[in-house]
This record gives sequence, C-alpha cells and structure tokens, in this order.
Amino acid sequence: MYGIFGYLLLNAPTVERLFQITERYYPTLYRGARFEYDRLPDGGRLSYEMVGPMTVSARHLTEWSVGFFTWFLREHFLPEWDPVRISFAHSGPTGEAARSELHRRLGPRVDFDQEASFIEVDVKTLGVSRPGIDPGLLELLLATAEDELATIVEQDSLTALVRMHIAEQMKRRVQDADAIAGALAMSPSTLRRRLKGEGTSVRELRDDVLRELATQALRQTRANISSISYELGYSEVSAFDRAFRRVTGQSPTEYRNAATGPSAGS
Repeated sequence: MYGIFGYLLLNAPTVERLFQITERYYPTLYRGARFEYDRLPDGGRLSYEMVGPMTVSARHLTEWSVGFFTWFLREHFLPEWDPVRISFAHSGPTGEAARSELHRRLGPRVDFDQEASFIEVDVKTLGVSRPGIDPGLLELLLATAEDELATIVEQDSLTALVRMHIAEQMKRRVQDADAIAGALAMSPSTLRRRLKGEGTSVRELRDDVLRELATQALRQTRANISSISYELGYSEVSAFDRAFRRVTGQSPTEYRNAATGPSAGS
C-alpha cells in the first residue's frame, strides 16, 4: 500500500488525517474495495467494504486490508498500541492457534460474524501526530494525487492507473509489471498491448513517475535530498542520484540549484 497513496499515508500529520486520506484515495487505486471513515463521539471508525469480484480470498483480503492499519499505526505512530476494536463480517478461523495469532497481530478485541468490517480507535489516538512531517511535501503529494484522481475519474485512463501502481511499487523497492497487471485483473500481455495503444509502456511510465515526483519534490519543497530519496523508494542516495541522472541528465543537487538556487536544502 505505497506509492502516491502510500506517500500520503507516510506524510499524514495525524491518525485522523491518515483515515481521511484513506477514504479519499484508496477506492481509486483499488477499485474492488473502499474504505469509509466516520467520526464517532468517542473516537473514529474506518470501515472496509468489497465492491467487486476478487481473484483472491475475500476473507484474506479483508483481514489484510483492515489489519494493515494496526500494523501501520504501531510502526509509524504508536509502537505500543491496540485498537479499541476490530470487526469482521466473515466468520473467524477455526483453531485456537489461528485465533491467537490474529489477536497477537490485531489486538485483544477482534469480533467476527459482524454486520461490517472495520477498525475503531479512540479520540486520543485520532489526535496522535508524527514528528518531522514536512507540510510542503504533504501538500505536493496531495496535489499530485488529486491530479491523478481527476485523470482516472474523467478519462478512465489505464496509463494513470498504472502510474499509481508504479508509484506504489517504488516505495516498496519493487519493479514488477506482472504484479501491476494482476492488480488490474489482466494478463501481462494485455497490459502491454493496451499501454501500447495509449502510446506508452511500463518502463516509460516508471521513468516518468520518477521524473515527475522527484523534480516536483526538489523544486517545490525544502526536504533534503536524502529524505526525498527515501520517500521515492531508494535506500541509498547514490542509487537515487543515478536514477535521477538517467531520466533528467542532471544530479538532484544540480537540478535543485538550477530550479531554486544553491541555498535550497540538499
């Protein structure tokens, strides 16, 4: 769950903003499902619903999608934390070992055979913030996501959908065109053929996504180059530097100095 959507999650200033971003952008990237956020008197609830046929187990997908937020909040906001409640509309696993593993991963309150699937948190959790978030980078990512959203909604463009999946893979340091094809419910050959019909390819789109996100971040934010490198999926700045040179003909520092002047962050 990374890429443009993932960058937004990683730059969400609070848990509540994280849930709002999920409600807004998840259904566009993952068309077979949606999240809905509701503010409750004593907290907040993020509900999950499948809205189309799936090629994987509905139970597996639901548990992974809802459970992701328990992991994400522990990883990035609250290391020692459990949700108020997690609810699943499907039946629970058989066997004590399987149930114990779910409780270990998701928290002590996990209910099955409920009317809806959701994760619920308290008011205090909603207000928890992450230190070190760059507001300028978040605004840039929001603007980029809105542009992609508008393109997909208005044109139903395969190119725009593939771009978003490429950005998701970048964060996970993956380059897998077959996985993108599978996520879009088509064969790799069909994906290649349809993209060719739109005048592009996965490789060209991958270079284009890197060029667009990197140049915008360098030009429009003061985030240092190592931070930008990390957010774009590179564990080492040197690897980011090589990739950026390949698609732009300049180093990140050279590009930023030319675009904003040498006083900008590096």
